[in-house]
Amino acid sequence: MKRAILSLLLIAMMLLSTTTAVADDFTGGKMTDQGWVLTGNWISNDITKGAMVEDSGTATYPIHTGASGAFECSIQFKYGNLSSYTAVGVQTADGRTVTIDYNPADVSYYANVNGNRVLLGHDWRTPYEAHYAIISSTDGNIYKFKIGSFVQEINVGSVPTKIYIRFDNNGAPTEHNLADQEAGRGSGYNLPVLYRVTWTSPETPAPVATITSAGPLSGPAELVVNFEGTATNSPTSCVWDFGDGSEPVTGLTATHKYDVPGTYTVKFTASNIGGSSEDTVQVVVEPKIIAPSEAPVVSVTADPVSGDVPLTVSFVGTATNEPTSYQWSINGNEIGTDSTLTYTFNDAGTYFVKFVAANAAGESEPVYTKITVTDPAAIPDPIPAPADRIIDPEDALAFSQYPFYSPDSIVTYDGKGGYTVSDPRKSSTTQIANPASGPATYSVTGQVISAADNQPISDASVVLDDVMQKTNAYGEFRFDSLKAGNYDLAVSADGYVAKTIAVNLDDNKLVSIPLDEASAGSAITAGAANETANMTTDATTDGSAVAGNATATPTTARSPGFDFVTVLAAILVVAGVLFFVGRKN
Repeated sequence: MKRAILSLLLIAMMLLSTTTAVADDFTGGKMTDQGWVLTGNWISNDITKGAMVEDSGTATYPIHTGASGAFECSIQFKYGNLSSYTAVGVQTADGRTVTIDYNPADVSYYANVNGNRVLLGHDWRTPYEAHYAIISSTDGNIYKFKIGSFVQEINVGSVPTKIYIRFDNNGAPTEHNLADQEAGRGSGYNLPVLYRVTWTSPETPAPVATITSAGPLSGPAELVVNFEGTATNSPTSCVWDFGDGSEPVTGLTATHKYDVPGTYTVKFTASNIGGSSEDTVQVVVEPKIIAPSEAPVVSVTADPVSGDVPLTVSFVGTATNEPTSYQWSINGNEIGTDSTLTYTFNDAGTYFVKFVAANAAGESEPVYTKITVTDPAAIPDPIPAPADRIIDPEDALAFSQYPFYSPDSIVTYDGKGGYTVSDPRKSSTTQIANPASGPATYSVTGQVISAADNQPISDASVVLDDVMQKTNAYGEFRFDSLKAGNYDLAVSADGYVAKTIAVNLDDNKLVSIPLDEASAGSAITAGAANETANMTTDATTDGSAVAGNATATPTTARSPGFDFVTVLAAILVVAGVLFFVGRKN
C-alpha cells in the first residue's frame, strides 16, 4: 500500500513538473532588444518608459504553445483621449488576427476574430487608466476574451504563433508631449502607450541548440570563422557569443574575425518561453606567422668524416631564416629529411653528402660534406716499393721500381729474379717471378674546388701532358701511368679564372686546386686547358672513389730518319747545280 502511494505521489510530481507554466514578461527595456518586430514610427519602444508610436504602427513577437494548446496573453496599455484605435492580441498558425479592439466611436471594446467583431462592453472611464486586455485558452481552440469585467468566449480553433499589437490614430492630430503623457497630464494627447506584456503557456519545451558547422577552428591571428546552428521547438531568440568580448550576433549563422591569439569558447544560445539551451565550440587563434623574405643559409658538421667500412657518421645541419624542410642526399638519392642524420656507409669509396634546407622564400645553396670510407681488406693501388722494406738488397734498385701492394708489405729477393711479398695485414704472401722492368710510373689524383666556398666544381677541364679530363660531379680527376718528371697541370671551368700549376712527379701526388670566380673582364682560360683535339677524356662520374686512366690519343708523327733524308737531298741538289754551272763555263 505504501509503495502504491509513493508511486502515485511520484507520478503526480512528474505531472506537475511538466505542466508548470513558464512566462515571458516584457516589463522593461527596448522591445527591439527583446526580439519584437516593429513597423511604423515608434517614437519610443522602451516599455520601461512606455512604448508608443507617432501615428500608427504594429509590434509582433513569436511565441510557442505547448502540446495542450493552453496559453494566456496579457497586455497592459494606456490610451489618450479615446480617439485612438487599439488592437491587442495574437495571430494564429493559419494567419488570422485575434484581438481585443477599442473603438472610440462608441467607446466600446470588441472581441475581433479576423474582422468578425463581438461586443465585449462599453467603457466610460477617464483617459490614462491602465487597461489589461487578456486572451487565454485551455485547449487552443476556445479563446476567452477579457477586459475589465467584460468576458466573451469564441471558438477560434487554432493555436497562436505571435503576439500582435496595433495602434492607429485614424488621422487624429499627433501633437504630443511625452513627459506630460507619461505623467498623465494635459489633454488632446491621442497616443496609446504600452507598458507591459506577459505570455504564459504550459508544457512549452525549451529549444535544443546545436552548432552544426564551425570552421576553421584554428589558425593564425586575423582568423575568420564561419558558424552555423540549428534549434528545435520554435526558438524566439538565437544568439552567438564569440568569447572575445565582442558584441553578440543574433541568428542561426554568424561570421567572426579573431585578431588576438588565444583560446576562445564560442556559445550558441537558443531561447523561447520554455527556457533556453546552449552549445559550445572552441576556437584556437595562434600568433600570426610572418613568412621569411630570404631562403635559408645552411652549414653542416659531421663526425667522423673518414674510417673503415661499415662507417656510421652523424651529421648535424643548421639553417637560418626559419626553414620548413630539410633534405640530405647522395648522388641525387634522398637519405634523410630532418636537420640531423645518422647514416652508415657499407661500401668503400669517397662520398659527397649534400644538405639543403627550404622555406617559403626558396631553397638554400647546397653544402657538400666529403666522407672517405676505406676497406682494410681491399688491395690498395700499386705504389713504388720503399728501399728500406727490401730485406735482401742484392737487387734493391730493380725491385724498388716495381709497384707492389702496400708500404707495410715485406719483400724478400730470392737471388734468382723472383720476389716474395708478404702483407702482414692480410696474412698472405705473393710470389713474383718476374719483377717489372723499366722506370717506375706514378699517378696524379686531385679535386677542383671553388676558392669562395670549397664546393666541388664539376665538368672542369684538366689538362696534363696533352691529355684532358673532365672532373666528375664531385670535382675529382686522376691521371695514371705517368713517368717521373715535371709537368704543367692546367685547369679551367666556366665562370672561373683558369689556373696552371707545376707538378713534380717523384711519387704519387694528391692535389687540391681552388679556382677563383671570374669577374668582369678577367681571363677565364689558360693555354691548352680547353683544347680537345687529339686528346682522350676519361673521367669518373660516380659518387665513389676516383678512378680512370687517361691516355694520349696517337698523333701523326714523322719518322726519326725523315730530317736526315731531307738534308741529304738538299745537298745533292746544290752539288748538281754547281757541277752544271762548272761544265758550262
